[in-house]
Amino acid sequence: MHSVVFIVISLILILIEVFFYKRLKPKISKVKSGAIENFIIRLICTQWLVLFAMLVSVFRFFHSTDINTQYHAQVIAGVILAMLLSKIIFILFDLFAKRWSWIPAVIVFFSFIYGMVFGRFNFEKKEYTVELNKEAFKDYKIIHLTDFHSVSLRSASMKRHMALADMINSEDADLIVFTGDIVTLTSAELDDFVCFFSNLKSKDGKLAILGNHDYGDYYKWNSKQERDANLESLKQKIKKCGFNLLCNENVKIYRGGDSLCVVGIENWGRPPFPQYSDIKTAEAGISQDEPAILLSHDPDYWQYQLGKDSDHNYPLTLSGHTHAMQIGVQYGDRGFSPSSWKFDCWFGEYKNGKQTLIVSKGVGGSGIPFRLGMSPEYGVIRIK
Repeated sequence: MHSVVFIVISLILILIEVFFYKRLKPKISKVKSGAIENFIIRLICTQWLVLFAMLVSVFRFFHSTDINTQYHAQVIAGVILAMLLSKIIFILFDLFAKRWSWIPAVIVFFSFIYGMVFGRFNFEKKEYTVELNKEAFKDYKIIHLTDFHSVSLRSASMKRHMALADMINSEDADLIVFTGDIVTLTSAELDDFVCFFSNLKSKDGKLAILGNHDYGDYYKWNSKQERDANLESLKQKIKKCGFNLLCNENVKIYRGGDSLCVVGIENWGRPPFPQYSDIKTAEAGISQDEPAILLSHDPDYWQYQLGKDSDHNYPLTLSGHTHAMQIGVQYGDRGFSPSSWKFDCWFGEYKNGKQTLIVSKGVGGSGIPFRLGMSPEYGVIRIK
């Protein structure tokens, strides 16, 4: 039902836009200018509705305490962005190929709509094999989850969520780790998903860390006390989901007379992202030469900061954060996404000597509930 209403609203908005464009086009065409100037004039004259609606939806998203309102604001922003991109394509082609200009515009618009209605639920798994030289942990299986952004999955039937839980549980994992951004704005987002996370099972339990969104820094709080209370509430809810939350802490997993150490740090990212990590504190009680797994939300920490902060042995680091920008083209173990313009390590497996970084595309979406070409995923890491 949500999908039908969503598509109908989208078509109505497009018809309104087409109406205004048709009314303005004869007047715009009389303006004597070059192709580039003409394109800019057409764009400016037909963007007022889009820009107004975008401002309203963004305002509602960041200022509302109601989770449904936050979700619907994201959906509206997504429809508006789809309109904006398709209009740009239409106007551009209309300058040179008037007869067929509507075709690429329609393709762009409905590709975007597909990503919002269906693409964000095309869950897949990504498999990796990593060497840790720990015989007792040979064939140890770790499930890597990240970037759930609960509000972005709010409208989905619980059957979809439980289907994902079934996929994960069918792996019969030894350990489940979550590397941050379980919510987007506030702790209230997690309320409807406690059951989902509680149903995830593994032999050695579940570990989690915080991501940049989890601190509540993107919401307009009335006071620092409100922000801190929200953070504490989120921590308690994460624990209620069955996770052992690591805030600059470590935990050891024992098997066959040996142990595997997992270190979880709080968020560290290049500005404007917050820097709350304290790896020295997180490494307390770990010998320097003991191989450990590092959980770091932002992959930039592995690339830019880990070597400066620590001399410990981290053969494996697990991260998320980038979402692979939720759009791109994937081919084999690689692909292309606008995310690569900001992050050197944005998706997949990266090596630096004996160190391995694995970056997951994540499960949910930030800003807009949308995925196109970069499907939501969970990682399966096998230790050898």
